[in-house]
Amino acid sequence: MEHPIMKCGHAANSMGKPAHYTGDPIPACVICECFEVAEIQPDFTGRKARCSYYGKSTRKNECDVCSKNEDRICRCERDSDPKRLAFFGRRPDKEFDEFYCGCQSWN
Repeated sequence: MEHPIMKCGHAANSMGKPAHYTGDPIPACVICECFEVAEIQPDFTGRKARCSYYGKSTRKNECDVCSKNEDRICRCERDSDPKRLAFFGRRPDKEFDEFYCGCQSWN
């Protein structure tokens, strides 16, 4: 399964091995150091995701949306898709899921 949702709520963004694990690398979240895939994979049909910096000032404007905003405020909103959105995080208790658009730079 490509980019499964992990128990931490993020999409797997890496492959790794937990301590004392000797098998092949498994899906992992480097943000939370999570190695457990959620038992139930959610359906994101109809859900939207906003950049973590939505409504805040951007730094580098390395995003196709933010680079067009003269006021340098992030307004990135996309269809929720853990396969296409960087650092995607499922937020079932909120109106929007979360991702990172690149507005603060990729460095």
